[in-house]
Amino acid sequence: MHANLLGDFVKGKDLSAFSPTQQKGIILHRKIDDFMAKHPAVKAISKTLSPSLPKVAPIALDVYFDHFLASHWNNYHAQQLMIF
Repeated sequence: MHANLLGDFVKGKDLSAFSPTQQKGIILHRKIDDFMAKHPAVKAISKTLSPSLPKVAPIALDVYFDHFLASHWNNYHAQQLMIF
């Protein structure tokens, strides 16, 4: 799980400094971010927020979605979030 969080902090394509598990987590994180950034609903919400938060709207949405998912985790997965 920690490797998935690295995706926000690791820059560039060279992931050789990371273990194979960490590399997979970073790549997964990037794929999810890319999917979300291109999703029409996310684009619409981001456009609505842009006048107030021009440079951070996508980041604010990412944090909000993460919070919402964690707050309602039991609706989406049988395993407890902390165990998952």
